[in-house]
Amino acid sequence: MKEQIKNVVLVIESDEHNGTGEAVSFVKDGYEGHCKVIFHGCANPVVAVFETYKQAYISSVYALSPEVGGYSDTEIHETTETVTNVSAQSWLFDED
Repeated sequence: MKEQIKNVVLVIESDEHNGTGEAVSFVKDGYEGHCKVIFHGCANPVVAVFETYKQAYISSVYALSPEVGGYSDTEIHETTETVTNVSAQSWLFDED
C-alpha cells in the first residue's frame, strides 16, 4: 500500500501584494514527528524545525503572507533533526 503525502498549496493575496505563494508538504498522512520547513524567497533559504506538522503548517501560512513573512514559497518535510522552534509564533517573533 502506497503511503499518502499531504499536498498543501496555499495562495496568499493582499491589497498591497497580489503575488502568490506556495506551501508544499512532503509529509505522509498520520506522521506525528518533527517537521522541517524550508522558507524560500531570500538570497539563502531559511530553515526551521518544529515539534509538530501543525506548527510547521502555521509557520508556512505566516511566511507566505506579504505583510508578515514575505517569503515566496515553503516546503514542509518530515525530519529527525532537533527542534529549533517550539511554535510558529516563536519562529515569527524569534522567541526561542
